[in-house]
Amino acid sequence: MLRAHSDEWLEKIQEIGNELIEHEFMANSIRAEIDGIVERWTQLQLRAKQRTEILEKEVSEAEQSEKCIVQFEAWLTRVDEILTEHLENDVTIEDLPDDFQVVAEHPSEY
Repeated sequence: MLRAHSDEWLEKIQEIGNELIEHEFMANSIRAEIDGIVERWTQLQLRAKQRTEILEKEVSEAEQSEKCIVQFEAWLTRVDEILTEHLENDVTIEDLPDDFQVVAEHPSEY
């Protein structure tokens, strides 16, 4: 919506400027101003597009980081559960090494 409104604004400026030029009212000066406005507007749109692309990429990276953190938290919770169970049952790691081996070899499953 902002872009449509802004494009209308730019078109209106060009329309008024062209009318003044047709009536030969400061034609060279107005033409230069209109050209400058159009050029600045085009550059601003390009920069806005580039920044939008950068932000979208960073959002994607943040989402991926969040997924990794969630997986790590699940893995850490599972390790904590195993350790707590072993402590409560007075079992050492040597008694049940398979639990830790599975968690260590397949962290993405937790």
